[in-house]
Amino acid sequence: MGEPSMESPVEPSVESPMESYLAEVVDGLASVFPDGVADEDYPPLLVILSESLSERNLGVVVEAAFGVDRHVARNDMAAALSVRRPAPGRVGRLKARMVERGWELDDEDDGGDGDDRDDEG
Repeated sequence: MGEPSMESPVEPSVESPMESYLAEVVDGLASVFPDGVADEDYPPLLVILSESLSERNLGVVVEAAFGVDRHVARNDMAAALSVRRPAPGRVGRLKARMVERGWELDDEDDGGDGDDRDDEG
């Protein structure tokens, strides 16, 4: 209880190619969760990751970062977005803790103040 339930993040395999943007997400998760993710933080984390990753990519990232089988992670995400959805407050608190630890929000999460490639001129 209260202890990280999943092993520390693992290094992505050199043999399995991973898109660079996904590797950046894995690296970010390793920085934010150096000891792995605690049970109580796992469902809110899946909700947060689902805001910017496809179902497939979320599975790849969670597998690389925490050693959870990608198919299990995808099923866990589906549950976290439906029948076992964490309270919005839990998601918000985890997101705030992640930002404090260096996690960068997507443009739509931070009000669109990020890299806007649609600027004129």
